[in-house]
Amino acid sequence: MQSMGLKVPNEEHKLVVSEQGRTPYHSRLASAVPLTGGDVLVTGGRGTEHNVYLLTEKDLSTLVPRQRMLQARCSHSSIRIMLGSDHVMVAGGWDGRGLALDSVELYSVGQDSWLYLQSLP
Repeated sequence: MQSMGLKVPNEEHKLVVSEQGRTPYHSRLASAVPLTGGDVLVTGGRGTEHNVYLLTEKDLSTLVPRQRMLQARCSHSSIRIMLGSDHVMVAGGWDGRGLALDSVELYSVGQDSWLYLQSLP
């Protein structure tokens, strides 16, 4: 296994490059969504439940920190939706203590901001 460093301001993260050349996220149980321009938004995950990172099309080895989610979560669902521009909806999953979540959040990629939506039934 080969390791490569990431250029994340004020944080040190590493992506591990497997023999197949894939670069997995540094956390388990995260969710990743491809965006319109080729970037990828990575949300949550075990040990990084609030964190959100953008992998840009130009440099998929650099995790660019974005606004943190309102609710810590891992093992959640996420989907890109178009509301005039790219937005990502995240729903459900588990919090850092292992409690099931029914909350839903909407992320505006352009504004780098989150808001709560109606919870799951």
